[in-house]
Amino acid sequence: MALDKQGRDYLNYRPKYGYSAPLYTARPFKGDTDFPEYIPSKCIEGLTDVLPASILKEIDSLLENLTVIQKRLEQCLQNKKADGITFTQYKHNLEPPEPDYRLINQWEHFQRTSPYGSIQGEIYRYVTDMQNEFTEYRNMLDEQFYGEKSDISIEKKLDEDKLFVDNMIKKDISGTLAPEDIHQIGVMSQLNHYALERTINAEEYADGLAALCTYTLNDWADGGIEAVVTGLAEASLDNVRHFNHINRICFRRNVARAENDRLHAENMNSAAVKSGLNETMFGIANTTVKARQPMLEWALSLDSDDDNGPAAFLTEQIVSQIEFLDSEHSNIMESMFGHNKLDKMSKEDMLNTLRDKKSSRMLVNLTDAMILEREKGTFDLNRFIQKNRLLEPGNMCTG
Repeated sequence: MALDKQGRDYLNYRPKYGYSAPLYTARPFKGDTDFPEYIPSKCIEGLTDVLPASILKEIDSLLENLTVIQKRLEQCLQNKKADGITFTQYKHNLEPPEPDYRLINQWEHFQRTSPYGSIQGEIYRYVTDMQNEFTEYRNMLDEQFYGEKSDISIEKKLDEDKLFVDNMIKKDISGTLAPEDIHQIGVMSQLNHYALERTINAEEYADGLAALCTYTLNDWADGGIEAVVTGLAEASLDNVRHFNHINRICFRRNVARAENDRLHAENMNSAAVKSGLNETMFGIANTTVKARQPMLEWALSLDSDDDNGPAAFLTEQIVSQIEFLDSEHSNIMESMFGHNKLDKMSKEDMLNTLRDKKSSRMLVNLTDAMILEREKGTFDLNRFIQKNRLLEPGNMCTG
C-alpha cells in the first residue's frame, strides 16, 4: 500500500502533528542540558517527539483500561448462557493449558449470530485478545529499546532516554553529529512513531468497544425512541409482525457484514501477523543500525582506484549490499505504517458493523416483547417504556 502524506513525513523524520505531554516530551527539549536558544535539527525533533519509555507507559495505560473493561464485562456476563454453556465455562476454557475449542466456538458463534446473543458476550474475546497482544508487544518493545536493561523501572528508562537525547543534542550543537548518529536517530524515530501510532489505534478501538456496550436504542433513534415505540403501539398488530419480520432479515444481513469484517481482520491484522511483521522490522532496523556505517567505512578504506581490480569489485559489492539494506528498511517501514493504516480502517469497520448489528438485535427483541404483550392484552405504553428502560442512559450491560 502506498503511504499517505503523514506516513511519508514519518519516514522523512518530520513529525509535526501537535503531539503534547504526557505522551510526548515538550519542545524545546529540557533534560540535563538546557539550551534556551537551541532550535533542534529535523532529526533531533524526530527523536524528542516520542521517547520509548513514554510508549511503554502508554501501553501500560492501555492494558489497565482493557482490564477495567474486561472486569465490567464479566459482571454483565456472569449469569449468561449460550446454548446451555455458562459464561464461567466459556471463560475457563479460554485459559491454558487445554482450551476446549468446540465449547469456545459454540459460545462465540451464539453471541455473534443469534438475536439472543449479546455484544458483551462477543467483544469479551476481542478484549482478552488485545490484552494478550499488547502484553506480548510491550515485552517485545521493552527488549528492543532497552535490551539487558529491560528490567529497570520505567522512571529509570525515561532517564536513559533523556540522557541519550541530551548527548545527541550536545553533538548537534557542536556540529559533531556523525552520519551514524543521524542514521540511528532516524531509525529510532521511525520505530517509535510506528509503535505509538499502533498503540493509539488500539486505545481508540478499546474505547469504541466500551462505547458499543453503552449504546442504546434511544441513541440509534437520535433520542426519538419514545416516538418510535408510540408509532408501533398505534399500528395494527399484523403490521408490527411484518415490521419485526423485516427486522430479523436486517439482523441477519448485519450479522453477515460483521462476520465478513471479523474474518478480514483475523486474516489481515491478527496478532500473529503483527508479531511476525514486528520481528522482521526490528531485525532489519537492528542490522541497518549496526552494519551500515561500518560497511561504509570499510568500502571507503579500500583502494579501488583500479576499476578492474579486486578492491573495486569488493567495493561495488559492499555498496550494493548497503543499498539493498537501505531499500529493505525503507520497504518494511512503509509496509508497517501502511499496516497501521489498514488496521485502523479495519477496526473502524468492525465498530460500525457491530453497532448496526446491536441496533437491529435490540429492535428485534423490543418488538418481540411488544408483540407478546399486545397478544396477551397486557400492553401499556408508559409501563412498557419504563420496563425496558428506553429513556435511560446506557451502561456496560446495555443490550
